[in-house]
Amino acid sequence: MDLVLVKQSQIAGPSFAHPGHFNERYHGLSLAVISNPRGAEAPRAWCPPSLVMALGGPVLLRRGAVHSQIPADAVMVLEEGAQYSVLSQGSASVLTVMLGSDALNAGTSYQSPKRRLLPTLVGASDPIVGSLQSLSRRCRFEPEGLIDDQGTLQSFLSELWSRQRANEHLMARCPGRTLAHQRDVLMRLSRVASLLDAPGGAPADLATLAELASYSPTHFLRLFSAVYGASPHDYQVNVRLAKARRMVAETGLAVRDIAEAVGFDSRSTFNRLFRRAFGTSAADLRQRLARSSHTRGMIRGISHGDPGGAHAAA
Repeated sequence: MDLVLVKQSQIAGPSFAHPGHFNERYHGLSLAVISNPRGAEAPRAWCPPSLVMALGGPVLLRRGAVHSQIPADAVMVLEEGAQYSVLSQGSASVLTVMLGSDALNAGTSYQSPKRRLLPTLVGASDPIVGSLQSLSRRCRFEPEGLIDDQGTLQSFLSELWSRQRANEHLMARCPGRTLAHQRDVLMRLSRVASLLDAPGGAPADLATLAELASYSPTHFLRLFSAVYGASPHDYQVNVRLAKARRMVAETGLAVRDIAEAVGFDSRSTFNRLFRRAFGTSAADLRQRLARSSHTRGMIRGISHGDPGGAHAAA
């Protein structure tokens, strides 16, 4: 699959007046932009479905009063027509891939309905991010112009489509007389959920989030709670606590650093909510997991005739 590579020192990518404007310029190809939008935000008008990847550090994504931090090496999937500005923090740069029809329709027949990617955040530790990391390295060293992405972009998109199909149970919870109407509802709610998924994400101010989804506050709250099983505030807290638990189990970061990394300003609030969710403190959970891991290691050593394990058992 071919794409057009552009390198810019400041803005995160060109914007377009309408879909035809993009198609006329790139004829179905995708546009990859490497940039460092530092010091001033890069406003957007209309843009096609896009992948925004933070390189070397976090970047800030903003739309009106709503903002979200994309962590280093993470990817935010933006819907068609999204009007966000992007601001890099420090020396971070941005890879923005604006998806043309060739990428979106790959692997389908021409009779297939137009596919729409739901807004979502793909974390840096997610295995599928590796394909975009590979693409970003190529883009850094390739000259501007037409390049072959060697299947990396399609690999990433294929997994996104697969995950989107796996989440169709959410669409079944959306009201609507037609499938297209239900899909539109989920698109609008996903626009909010993707920002709440990010650390330092959108403020859980109901009126602001409802405006982002183009609903009244009352209608938005009812829809979001029905589809995601929690209010926007509780959804954001649950997402952050789940991330914190994984970090407690998989990293050696101090608990206070984990609390800050997932978006809690107050250590006491984090401790209280963590204990309520998991029945133990983060520090006690880490100690229990460490003891469990040590015990499993000793059992494996004994079962394999490890002299140290046998001696310890004796």
